[in-house]
Amino acid sequence: MKENFFTRKSKALDVAYIAMSIALITVCSWISFKVQMQNYTLQLLAVLFVSGVLGWKRAVIAVSVYTLMGLIGIPVFAGFSAGPTMTTGYVVGFIFTALIVGLAVRLWGYKLYVVIPAMILGVLVCYIFGTAWFIPFFNHANAGSGKTMSVASAISICILPYLWFDAIKIAIAGILVNRLHRYIR
Repeated sequence: MKENFFTRKSKALDVAYIAMSIALITVCSWISFKVQMQNYTLQLLAVLFVSGVLGWKRAVIAVSVYTLMGLIGIPVFAGFSAGPTMTTGYVVGFIFTALIVGLAVRLWGYKLYVVIPAMILGVLVCYIFGTAWFIPFFNHANAGSGKTMSVASAISICILPYLWFDAIKIAIAGILVNRLHRYIR
């Protein structure tokens, strides 16, 4: 009989890793600080780390469960929030980030020249999902007020102020994945 993710003997270990990853992402989303009127969290750092060390299946499950928990009302998102908001698209984008990073390390290994570009691509996909959600959400929320959000405005508000910190998170997560992957089964 062919083994798959749900019939392996290490099912308990998989569940433990997934649960710890959800907890890590949640705690990192709650850690926030303000720099020049922008709120920054460590949520993406946790998603990138989990995606690199768990493998794509466990990482996608962990990030998907985390996202679902927040969407159904459990306050796991940044600022102890829950439910759909203007930034929900970025959280949904984390699922694809996990898939991209997890598949890249599975296919090409854990060298920094694999991990860092995979993380950059994963974050870019996350930006696309987030911005694609943000614009119509903002426009719908402000319907009738005359305020509309263009793609350029959304990029300048939602992406550009965060690029420097996301680059730092990618570097830290990449180094951690490169060094620690061998300790995760």
